[in-house]
Amino acid sequence: METKTSLMTVALDATDLLNMLRQRHAQAKRVCVALSREPLVAASVTHTRATYETEAYGQEKAKLRRAA
Repeated sequence: METKTSLMTVALDATDLLNMLRQRHAQAKRVCVALSREPLVAASVTHTRATYETEAYGQEKAKLRRAA
């Protein structure tokens, strides 16, 4: 009987942990969405994306020059 009680306790603890993780995940998603709506963050993300795309274009262009 004691083993059964211990297993039930572990199962309940695991369920509580899983629920807590789900709540934290949902909260983190809400924060990310809210941040993405901020003009400064959106501008920063756009600038970073443009920088990476420019660098990738430059690297691809250099590869083509070397291959030619």
